[in-house]
Amino acid sequence: MRQAYQKDIWRTIVKTKRRFLSILIITVLGVTMLTGLKAGCVDLRQSADHFYDEQNLYDIKVVSTLGLTKDDVKALARFKEIQVLEGSYEETLVLTMQKQKQRIGVKTVSEQGINQPYIKVGRLPEKANEIAVSEKYSKAVHAKLNDSITFDEAKDSVLHQQTFIITGIILDPMNISVDEGATSFRSTSQVDDTFFVSKSAYDNNIYTSIYITLKDTKELMCYEKTYEQRVHASMDKIGKEIKQSRENARSKAMKQKAVATYQENKKKMDRQFSKAQEELDAAKAAVQAAQQAVDQPASNAQTQQAREKVLQENLALQKQQQSLTKKNRE
Repeated sequence: MRQAYQKDIWRTIVKTKRRFLSILIITVLGVTMLTGLKAGCVDLRQSADHFYDEQNLYDIKVVSTLGLTKDDVKALARFKEIQVLEGSYEETLVLTMQKQKQRIGVKTVSEQGINQPYIKVGRLPEKANEIAVSEKYSKAVHAKLNDSITFDEAKDSVLHQQTFIITGIILDPMNISVDEGATSFRSTSQVDDTFFVSKSAYDNNIYTSIYITLKDTKELMCYEKTYEQRVHASMDKIGKEIKQSRENARSKAMKQKAVATYQENKKKMDRQFSKAQEELDAAKAAVQAAQQAVDQPASNAQTQQAREKVLQENLALQKQQQSLTKKNRE
C-alpha cells in the first residue's frame, strides 16, 4: 500500500513537472524572503544597540515639573545600581529656516560622557557661543563650519545669547524620530530638530533633567525584556525610596523662594510708598502756606504772585497723587 502511494506521488510529479517546479520555486522564494526579513530586523536591532552603547545612551531619565537641583543628584548618587549620572539643561527655541519656523531642542553636551552626539564633521562645542547642529539642518540650509545661526528672540530663555557659531555637524543618539534615514522606524521626539551647546552657554542652576546609566546594562540587548525588567526594577526602587521626599523638599524650597521674593518686593514697595507719601505731605504743606499768603492782606501784585504759586503747587500735588495712585495699582 505504501509503495503504491509513493509511486502515485512520483507519477504525479513526472506528469506535472511545470506545476511542481512552479510551486517549488514559489516556496523557496517565500522562505528566502521571510528569512531575510527576520535576519534584517535582528541586524537592525543589534546595530542600534551597538550604536547606543558606543554613544553611552542613558538608561533612565529623571524629570520634574519644578526642575531638579544638585541635591537631587546627590540623593540619586547613593544608589549602588547607578554607574554614572549627570544633570542636564535643555530648552526649546524657535529657529526660522527658509521662512518656516522650526522648534529646536537645545541640549548641553555631557561632561560625564552620557548621550554623546555622533560627530560627522568638526567637533563638539566648548565655548558659550559655540553650537553643534544636526546633519538634517546642515543639508536643509547648506550650513558649514564657522557659520552663525540666530534663534528667534525668547523672553524666558536661560541661554546667555541667541547667536552661535557652528563648530560641528552631529547625529543625536537620543533623537530617534527623524523622518529620514535608517532611524525613521521609531518616533518619540516632540521637536523638529536637536542642537548641542556647552554647559557654559546656560545661565541657570536648575536642571531640566537628570540622565542615569546603570551598571552591567551594556551587555544586555536594549530591545529585550531582560533589559526592560532591569531598568524598571531600578526605576521602581528609586521611586519608592526617594521620589516622595525629593518632591516634598523641592516643593518646600520653591515656596520658601516665593515667600522670600514676595517679602523683598513688599519692602521695596513700602519704601517707595513711604517716599511718595513724604513728597505728598510736603506738597500739601506748601499749598497750605501759599493759601495762607493769599488770604493775608497784600498788594494786587503780591496777591497775583501768591495765586500763581498756589496754582502751581496744586498742579504738582495732583501729579504726585496720580503717581501714588498708579503705584498703588501696580
